[in-house]
Amino acid sequence: MKKCKAVFASDIDNTLTDARHLIPDEVANYITNLHKDGFTVIFLTGRTFSFAYQSLEKFEFPYLLAVQNGADLLEMPEKKICHQNYLDYSVVEALSRVYEEIGSDEFIVYAGFEKGDFCYYLKKNCSPKRLAYFEKLKKIAAAEWQEIEAWDELKGMSFPLIKCVAKERTLLALREVLYERGVTAEMSIIRDVIDTEMHLLLITHGEANKGKMLDQIKEKYELTSPVIAAGDDNNDIELLKRADVAIAMGDGSLELMKFATIIGKPSREFGIMKALDEARDKLKI
Repeated sequence: MKKCKAVFASDIDNTLTDARHLIPDEVANYITNLHKDGFTVIFLTGRTFSFAYQSLEKFEFPYLLAVQNGADLLEMPEKKICHQNYLDYSVVEALSRVYEEIGSDEFIVYAGFEKGDFCYYLKKNCSPKRLAYFEKLKKIAAAEWQEIEAWDELKGMSFPLIKCVAKERTLLALREVLYERGVTAEMSIIRDVIDTEMHLLLITHGEANKGKMLDQIKEKYELTSPVIAAGDDNNDIELLKRADVAIAMGDGSLELMKFATIIGKPSREFGIMKALDEARDKLKI
């Protein structure tokens, strides 16, 4: 990757997006101009590739995309996978045992970009409310989901992400149980952009968090320029910690705000643009 003036490393949802969960043209044009001005652009998201690409396909310049919190890293727009951090089946097994004890199977296992971004799920033990939620997710998937009869059908396979959906307090308790049982994966709890009453527990490989992925990218591409990072939720904390200038969106999580250099206006107000102007002033670039 050629020498750059600075790096812009950003989350997507509620950092760059509007109410449609898409990046508006005004923000897209601003980011395109950053690239023209010598910035290396990196998007790091909890989204699947197919969901992220709905917003990113308008970008024709070279950029890097880390999906599912760093499970897959792709060189864009070529869609070339250049690094992967995947979970093995043992994490699915541990989680299924916990859910078995509470009489539910309300989590989904992602197959990954190369298989088409579908999910494996057990329909038989899901509540009607959760099934309705899954139907919403299916609409943004690139391939038909696969219903299975038992989680042990996935033995021997690897996965980019497991997602649990529930109230925040339920997920906090679930995460503690998993830690107690020796699960060493990365586990972050964030607000759900699809159902704002719910939260998500995102379980990924221990190396698949946005901060560690930024470290890997900087080493792989020999990036030594200053980093401006932006995000809005708890899975962006490690990313912001590594930035020279850290932008947290004004409606983001309170925990994230502790690591912010700049507090931007909410993404629905295109707050990232003014925040980036301020960040560039700070770095004098």
